[in-house]
Amino acid sequence: MRISDTKPDATGRSSGRVAGKFGKHLKPPPGEAFVWFTRSMMESPSWSALSINGRRIIDRLLLEHMAHAGTENGNLISTHEQFKVFGVPANAVKPAIDELEFLGFIRCEKGGRWAGKNTPSRYRITWLGDRHGAAPTNEWQGVSIEQVKTWQKQRRENRKAYRESLKNQVFPKKSESTVPSLSVVQGGKSQQST
Repeated sequence: MRISDTKPDATGRSSGRVAGKFGKHLKPPPGEAFVWFTRSMMESPSWSALSINGRRIIDRLLLEHMAHAGTENGNLISTHEQFKVFGVPANAVKPAIDELEFLGFIRCEKGGRWAGKNTPSRYRITWLGDRHGAAPTNEWQGVSIEQVKTWQKQRRENRKAYRESLKNQVFPKKSESTVPSLSVVQGGKSQQST
């Protein structure tokens, strides 16, 4: 885009708005929902530390946000099953949500099962305004490179310790006595086959 493609304001300076044939291609199609990402967020240490499962959780929550026309941030509901359908392995849903909370991209109000009733977890995307009209909190900005590195190191150590604990577990081995022998039933009597 050239400077001449922007509209001048009353003083003759560029207004920053794109004019002519370029301006109409920079807008989303009519009736199409969209969500914005800022450059500073995408260049942040938090964004670069995202795992694929963390990104899938964000994408699923953004779809939920757009499905409600952006009016339910802070009350977004997405179930464990919906995350699994979206490509997050069942055993990776909780770690991915914890990752996103640490990195400052979401806040989760945990649900659970109380008095025989399931209550879903509710999510808020921090770089977007919430349903009450509050401004974005942009909590991802408070996460430094050092914090991300420390967190990643701790996560690697935890995974390694978990794998080691699985190696050290003793699983019962099948003994030969529990394997049934082949027998041939003849005339109501059981005989060992040879």
